[in-house]
Amino acid sequence: MEFGGWAITQQLYNVIRLMLPDNSVILEFGSGEGTIALCQNYEVHSVEHDEEWVGHCVETNYIHAPLKNSESPVNHIWYDDKIVQARVPDSPDLIIIDGPPGVIGRGGILYHMDSFNCSTPIIVDDVDRNEERRISTEIAEELGIIPVIFTEGSRSFALLMSEGDESVSDEFVGALDGALHRLRIGPIVDPLSADAIKAQLEDDFG
Repeated sequence: MEFGGWAITQQLYNVIRLMLPDNSVILEFGSGEGTIALCQNYEVHSVEHDEEWVGHCVETNYIHAPLKNSESPVNHIWYDDKIVQARVPDSPDLIIIDGPPGVIGRGGILYHMDSFNCSTPIIVDDVDRNEERRISTEIAEELGIIPVIFTEGSRSFALLMSEGDESVSDEFVGALDGALHRLRIGPIVDPLSADAIKAQLEDDFG
């Protein structure tokens, strides 16, 4: 498959491969062409609202959860929470937030954090867009951590990970330590800082 475009970037895929050993469990909100690549090495559970995408990748475990409009605590759109809570894996090794589509909005995740285990690493894709950047910031503040922002061309994603997470490989933790990511200040890096961090990490992640 080709990375980029509507699919995940090559850099995001490389980071996941370095982070997680084979057969780890990934929970993704929003599926796509990148799901096919991830299924080659991981057990993937994909929450998907669009029936046309359900079954697109035969190796993944699809969770068809239509979108619902909720007014509590504020008006928002998110996947049917009853379906999500009943079918998502109890202890995924990684959560990827890449849906619903940006035109619908992904802010609903902020009101459903109790639907899954938030102690696991979380990747928020497309944080080059203001809405996704805001979402990653609010999740990070809720969890008391500082995101690491990766940028490839015009695309960016945020990694939210607590130190000492047992699902993450020692090799990956060492690579981040070598990039001096702990020197960042503030709840989230700005685009210029993200570019600098990307340059530091290129030797490790490609």
